[in-house]
Amino acid sequence: DDFRGGKNWRNVATEYHFHQYLQNILEKCEKMEILSPHQFQCSLPSVIIYHPTALSTPYAPLYVVGDSHVLSLAWQTICIDLSEQNLGTEGGMDKVYRTAFPFPATGIKAWHFRSSTQFFTHYNLHALLQRLPVPMTKTDSAKNRVTIILSAGEIDCREGIGGALLQGYYTDCNDAVERTVTQYLRSVSEIAEEYNLQVLLMPVAPHAYRSEKNGKALGRAKRRHRCWFWNEILRRNLKHEKARQLIDSPNHHYATKNSYNNVFLLDYEEKLRHPDRNSPVGYVLNRRYNADYTHVNSAIVPLLERSILESGCDMTLI
Repeated sequence: DDFRGGKNWRNVATEYHFHQYLQNILEKCEKMEILSPHQFQCSLPSVIIYHPTALSTPYAPLYVVGDSHVLSLAWQTICIDLSEQNLGTEGGMDKVYRTAFPFPATGIKAWHFRSSTQFFTHYNLHALLQRLPVPMTKTDSAKNRVTIILSAGEIDCREGIGGALLQGYYTDCNDAVERTVTQYLRSVSEIAEEYNLQVLLMPVAPHAYRSEKNGKALGRAKRRHRCWFWNEILRRNLKHEKARQLIDSPNHHYATKNSYNNVFLLDYEEKLRHPDRNSPVGYVLNRRYNADYTHVNSAIVPLLERSILESGCDMTLI
């Protein structure tokens, strides 16, 4: 009631008591199996981010914002080896270390990024972005942009595209996917400008192998195809034709251009695949990266590190 009435929670209780309250909620969710043990362990540190005694990280943070898939990277150490591409920093450092700092907006779809969205996940996303300790004004120069990793799209592919959504709006599922991705990229580019960010987009990971004996095979087959097409549209819009040549250039410190300003793709999805002739797209998620059949685990970190180097982003902003 205090939140709906517009009160500032700091007037209701101390920050410490508020975070204790959130922690109790998470513990109850875990006991009721609303949260998996993996989600619980990753989410718990996040509720004390803004307390004066918040967890300190061994390296400067690299913020990971978005749906529950950001928890796959939560609190992992990201090591970017600049020496591989002769990109050593001016201070002579060949490796850059960052701690993946999660800002989960659980349940958000890519479709919710539109400015016209009135669903709560949209407001939650902007509440998180407003609390990032980064420069917010448009007058900040490009060198003050802060890099975030952003995750969304898996829920769209799993439950948001298809069925009644297509009636009278799209010609088929591929059309729905393409329009959704295009709108998503446009909205993310606007958000990057509004909050002075460089955004690195995570792809949608392939779905893990599941038995076809429980009556859900048809739905899963459709989702696999949507995920494949989603990532293809991301590559079509964000992949840099001369990325590899630019990576070999000392000028790769600075971002290459694409149609969506300050938005870059972390293109590691193909490396998550394991061949499966029974899959409609010819592959499933490699078991090495499987956490709970929906999310990947932290074994993706080396793939993500490499994809940052290959994304064409401004490495001076990492």
